[in-house]
Amino acid sequence: MSFEVKKGEIVGLLRPNGAGKTTILEMMEGLRKSDSGTSIVANANVAEATRKVTSHIGVQLQSSSFFDNMKGVQP
Repeated sequence: MSFEVKKGEIVGLLRPNGAGKTTILEMMEGLRKSDSGTSIVANANVAEATRKVTSHIGVQLQSSSFFDNMKGVQP
């Protein structure tokens, strides 16, 4: 699969269950290793510069995993 998102664009992945949307995002975030090919995000190879990549993207998960008593900023 190959696609490009230009600066300032907002993109949503819409496909049926089991189509690979979560897998694609996990590979882009560096949470899952690609079986083949290369993932490039913000001109950086995800496998080699995961930290740089994650500083350029944001992902909204289906549900949050915050503790009920946790605040946005902890002292």
